[in-house]
Amino acid sequence: MGEARRTEILENVVGPDDKSLITMSLADKFLRSGQAYEASFTTSVATSGSFKTSFVTPEDAVVYIQGIVVSSTAAVVKVGLYENVTSSDGTAFTPTNLNRNSENISSVTMKTGVTADVTSVTPLETFCVGAGSANTVSGLNGDSLQLKKDTEYILVVTELGVAATQVDVDIRWHEE
Repeated sequence: MGEARRTEILENVVGPDDKSLITMSLADKFLRSGQAYEASFTTSVATSGSFKTSFVTPEDAVVYIQGIVVSSTAAVVKVGLYENVTSSDGTAFTPTNLNRNSENISSVTMKTGVTADVTSVTPLETFCVGAGSANTVSGLNGDSLQLKKDTEYILVVTELGVAATQVDVDIRWHEE
């Protein structure tokens, strides 16, 4: 390793007092570098209905989901994340870069309100969310999930037969 590279590394880890080391989480690292993204939206789900979102990973970047947070206002919903499912229709959705000073754009292609059949596919992750504003559940239990490259994923939110509900969905990921 050359002197220039050593200097670059040290400039990124030594605190402003030149005596302490800066430590940061991976989430902070990706946030600061402009590689952390979020898709956040609200939608209505009919009684016994479902809402599907498509998430297509690029072939030239690695994508790690850091969390899926869902809340439901009036009914219990089941959330599932499915891999290798093909969708159609839907509305293009532009993710937000969590570093508001960065001009980087996510390599992930998203659509909300897609049509997809997941009945014969085993979900990678499932969890249920209770009704009411205090019931917000995060999938992945604080773990990250590295997604396959060039693969379509479908997030499905299904109302379990009680009442129509409003659902808030927040998906966070980083790319490298």
